[in-house]
Amino acid sequence: PFHFCINFNRIYHCTFLTMRPFKISWIICLSLALIVDPVSSQCTVCADGSQISLPDKMLTVPGYPPQSCSFVDASLMFLLPNETSPECGMVQSLGSICGCSVPEDSCSLCPNGNTVKRPENELPFLADLFLGFVPTCELAQAYLLSTSKSEDDLCSSSQIYMSDYCGCNEEEDNVFLEFDEPSEEPCLLCPDGASPSLPSSTIDAPNVPFQTCNQLEQALALLLGQGSEQCSLLSSTFAYYCGCNMPDTSCSLCRDGSPAVWPERTVAVLRESFGGLEPTCSLVESVVASYDVASDDCANAQLLGSMCGCPARERHCQICDGESIPLSFYDTPIPQMEPFVGVLPTCEDATYIQLQLDRDDIVCHGAKFGSHLCGCNDGVYSYLDADTTPK
Repeated sequence: PFHFCINFNRIYHCTFLTMRPFKISWIICLSLALIVDPVSSQCTVCADGSQISLPDKMLTVPGYPPQSCSFVDASLMFLLPNETSPECGMVQSLGSICGCSVPEDSCSLCPNGNTVKRPENELPFLADLFLGFVPTCELAQAYLLSTSKSEDDLCSSSQIYMSDYCGCNEEEDNVFLEFDEPSEEPCLLCPDGASPSLPSSTIDAPNVPFQTCNQLEQALALLLGQGSEQCSLLSSTFAYYCGCNMPDTSCSLCRDGSPAVWPERTVAVLRESFGGLEPTCSLVESVVASYDVASDDCANAQLLGSMCGCPARERHCQICDGESIPLSFYDTPIPQMEPFVGVLPTCEDATYIQLQLDRDDIVCHGAKFGSHLCGCNDGVYSYLDADTTPK
C-alpha cells in the first residue's frame, strides 16, 4: 500500500512502491502519518465520540478537493489514528462544520454571533495553528467554536482583527470595533515598506494572535488598511522589534543610543500600558523607537532606561541623598513622580529612574519631596531641611 507521504510545494503527495506521486485527499494524507503508530483508541470527528449530524456538509481546505463530512468520518475510522494526536485534535476542532456539539461558552468569530459571509477567504498567517494547512474563515470560525471564550486571548483577538475580513458585519455597522476607515493600500509593518529583517522573532502580547513577525506582516497587509488606527498601533509597536529600518529621528530607550543590556527583562511598571502584560525590554525598545527623539514621550520613556541596563547619567539624581532605599519600602508608590514619568512608579522603580535624572533636574527635586515615602530620612518628611510630621 502507501509508501510515504511528503509535503511538496504545500501539496501533499503519496507514493506507491512502484508508482509515481499522485495528489490525494488532505484528510488521508494527514492521517497517513499516524498509521504506523500503535493506537489505543480511535479518533472521531466529534470529540465526544457522537455521530456527525451533517454528513453531507462539505469541508474545504485550500489546495485540496472538498470532502464531505461522511467521507472524513469514514477515513478516520478506516485509518484509526490515535485520538490524542495533534492531527486528530485539528480535525476535531473543525467538528462544528459537521454538526458536532460545541462548548456552552464557545467563542464565535463574529462578535454578534453571525455566520461569516466570506467563508472562502484565506488566512495564511494561521497556518502554524492548523499544522501547516492554510485555513479559511470558515475553518477559523469552526476552530474558535471548539474553544472557550475565556480560554485565552485568541477569541477576542480573532474578533478584533478578523471579523471584518471574514464578513461578520456586511449587513450592519461594525459596533464591536471602531476602526478608522482603511485606505485601499495594505497596512505596512515597516515604515519604508521593506520586509522585516527578523521575520522569525516571536511575538507575545495580549490580543495579538500572530506568533511571529512574519505572520504579523502577512496579517497586517491582508486585514488592515494603511493609515487605520489598528495598523498604526501594531506597526509602531512591533516595527523596531521585527527589524525594520527606523527613521533617523526615532527615539532610543538608552540616551546614548546603545541597545538594552537586558532585552528579555520585563518592565513591571508598564504593565497597565501594555494591557496587563509585563513587556520585555526589547518590546519597550520597539515602542520607544516609534517616538520622535524630541518628543515628551521619548523623554519620559528614557527615564525607565536603567531598568533595561542603559548606562546612568554621570551626575545622576540621588533621591535619598546618598542613602539606599530600604527593601521594605520597594512596593510603596510615589505619586509625586507620576506626572513626570507617565506611570505611577514604586520606590523600587525610583532606584532606576534616579539614574536617568540629572541631580539638578526639577523632577529630581520633586522626587525628593516624596522620598520619605521610600524610607529616606527615617521616613520623616523633610521640607527645606526641616523635619516635619504630616498631620
